[in-house]
Amino acid sequence: MTVFAPTSLSARQVLVRGRVSEAVTNRVFDDFTVAASYANAAGEGVLPVGLQRKSGGYYALHLDPIRDMPDLSQDGAVTLTITLTPAGRTPLVLTKDIPAAEFARVARPVAIGAQMLQAHVLAGAPFLFDFILPARPVGLRGIVLENHDPEAPLAGVKIRAGDAPEVVTGANGRFAIDALPVTDIVSIELEGAGPVETVDFRPDYEIPVNTITLSLGS
Repeated sequence: MTVFAPTSLSARQVLVRGRVSEAVTNRVFDDFTVAASYANAAGEGVLPVGLQRKSGGYYALHLDPIRDMPDLSQDGAVTLTITLTPAGRTPLVLTKDIPAAEFARVARPVAIGAQMLQAHVLAGAPFLFDFILPARPVGLRGIVLENHDPEAPLAGVKIRAGDAPEVVTGANGRFAIDALPVTDIVSIELEGAGPVETVDFRPDYEIPVNTITLSLGS
């Protein structure tokens, strides 16, 4: 026997879901806050969403579509804005223009124990908002040796790493680059007295300052 509730069942629904990760490194994040707001032809407002974090960088924002938000299905497209603030980082903002029909409240049966009750939910939810944080650049400290000889550091060698400013090794053969290009592989050019040599370096983004030993000469 199917029993339908005489009034709408109060139930929370996932409004937005997504994943938070970092470009280049593909690291995931689980320490962040999220806020949601909307705007359409009739006005704008903040949505009182609850945040659920899941393993693997996944998250969900939920609310009661009957009690917690106005009817957004009547006044044209809705701009939904999600603001994510990772711990210690600058907030990221994503917006999507969503057809008003996606916010229409539709009835769906919900099983509660042995009974089937009727809940009203938003037709198009959940909406997908994936956040990709930019990777933070890392520095590089290193030394250039002649023919791999630790007793023969090379001074005056020009070091170029992508679009980072060129640096020159000191009398002790050492150099420092404050911020490497943010990429999987950085091509480092060494220009001494002979031909330019290139070394491919894979930055470790878990370490703020990477180190390297380079060599010039056969």
